[in-house]
Amino acid sequence: MHERAESGRDTLVATPRRAVPAARRSPETAIVALQRRAGNSAVVAALADAGPLFVQRGKKDRKAKRQAVKQQETAKSDRRRKGKGIAPEKEQEEEKEREDERVEAKPSLEDVRYHAALGYLDEKQRATLAANPHGRALFMVKIDELIAPGQEIPEKVPEKEGESESPEDLDRDYYEEMVRTAFTVAAFGSGFDEGGGAHSDWAFKRTTSQQAALRLASGSPWGMQTSLHHKISRHRLGKLHQRAKDDPDAIPFHDYLAGLAERMGKPPTVDSLRLLQNMPGNLEMGPQSEQRSDDPGPDFDGNYASGRLTPRSQQLDQVDKMIDEQKIDWRRVVALLAKAEALHDSQDLSPPDPGAWAQSGSKWHKKNE
Repeated sequence: MHERAESGRDTLVATPRRAVPAARRSPETAIVALQRRAGNSAVVAALADAGPLFVQRGKKDRKAKRQAVKQQETAKSDRRRKGKGIAPEKEQEEEKEREDERVEAKPSLEDVRYHAALGYLDEKQRATLAANPHGRALFMVKIDELIAPGQEIPEKVPEKEGESESPEDLDRDYYEEMVRTAFTVAAFGSGFDEGGGAHSDWAFKRTTSQQAALRLASGSPWGMQTSLHHKISRHRLGKLHQRAKDDPDAIPFHDYLAGLAERMGKPPTVDSLRLLQNMPGNLEMGPQSEQRSDDPGPDFDGNYASGRLTPRSQQLDQVDKMIDEQKIDWRRVVALLAKAEALHDSQDLSPPDPGAWAQSGSKWHKKNE
């Protein structure tokens, strides 16, 4: 109780207390009010009953703090969007792209398999493989042939002196042998008919695999330094293909391509231009393009015997000449291609024919006598 003295009176007068609204009462204010109304014993009893004066306030405080933090984060995000001119929808798209990138960053099964195989190669071999524009593709083609795609390649473990080989070590010896075989095939993969070892995006996996295997054929004077050469060049095949697309009379040619796809084990939806580019009868293995002194570029690249084109080259040469005719006889084109296929007599690539080539210094050229 507060007291004040008034002039002319000796009595004490109580100062009126101002009521504190309930909404503005803190736990401390409530304790003081309870103490005034009921004394210290009532305060002790209230605290002993789990302190209801504090619990409600504590919950409200925590909730208010959470809401304040959320509002601050929303305000910061809004300021970022406003400062960068980014709409909320745009920010959501960007977040989704970031999430997609995180998913894409996970290595694929092929990546895991590739890097496990690299562990069996030494530093120089890995560098040789990496230096070739499509070395990895050739390498993995052969790996998949030698080691089943679903089969895990164990990691290479450094050998320790004095320890006997365990069954796991013998397994790794097998994988090392397979990986080194794949490396031998792929390490010096050429650019097929592209100069300078460029990537061959035209080649089917089947073509790549067969060429890689033919590099190991005995009796080849070029070793691993080989290319596949098109008799009718890819440039000319592209022109023939385009003319067939533009000509309503080219139905016989389209029917021929459908049959070729079936013979080569390809689906009807296969790219018909790539189909032409991979036709085995039009391909021949020889020295790398950059090692030839007579590379004809986009012109016809036939074989000769006794001064004349060989029979298969004759058929293909006639097709090559017809590409520039004003009106193409598509039935004749089909007949010539079918005859060339029959003379080739296989849907596989032919082994290299060193006898068709002559060497002058470090360069090679086709014999034409």
